[in-house]
Amino acid sequence: LMEITERVGKAGPKEGEAFLALTTEEYEVHTEKISPSSYFAELDSAMDEVGEEDGRCPICLGNYEKLEEDTLLRKVNNCGHTMHESCLQTWLATNSSCPLCTVPIFLEKEVGKKKMSSH
Repeated sequence: LMEITERVGKAGPKEGEAFLALTTEEYEVHTEKISPSSYFAELDSAMDEVGEEDGRCPICLGNYEKLEEDTLLRKVNNCGHTMHESCLQTWLATNSSCPLCTVPIFLEKEVGKKKMSSH
């Protein structure tokens, strides 16, 4: 657990920031479903050097398997980081940002619009 905490940080909302629960629709809009084979095809076509960490989930640290099509991955649209769908859903139960780079799932403008429309 200490290794995971060092890698992704504390598993809780930032101090003074209430977690903004995502609806299923918002989750679908702000993340993209991707199969492991599609993910590895994207990595293979990228010009960047691919590291070992690119082949595993940043939350559970489990390796992605190219041929496991029943395992779904999700890519966060605002930053492009990818993780297991189930791991991201669990992460978003207590956090509102990417576990790797802490970019918000919602951009500030979108958060403001959401808050304003809920009144």
